[in-house]
Amino acid sequence: MENICHYLECKGLSLSLPKSWMLFTRKRSDFLDFAVTINGIVIPRTFSIVFLGVHFDSKFKEKDHINYLVSKGKLITNIIFVLAGTKWGSHPRLTLT
Repeated sequence: MENICHYLECKGLSLSLPKSWMLFTRKRSDFLDFAVTINGIVIPRTFSIVFLGVHFDSKFKEKDHINYLVSKGKLITNIIFVLAGTKWGSHPRLTLT
């Protein structure tokens, strides 16, 4: 890992260690107590991570991301239902345009 840090520094890049996480995708359990340290800082291990808006888990299943999208979609549809109420709110024809 020190070689990677040195290479990045030579290219004018750096790692943001407080934002860094470690995600293993192997089924073997010998990685459970594996620790990675960079410049004396231990990189914590996680079982799920968000990268560029996509939720990944250690098995690369899309279940976490789909659950996130469904919950976000329900929130948006609830807002639309509130705005287009039949007794109050804006007229339903206005919300279609």
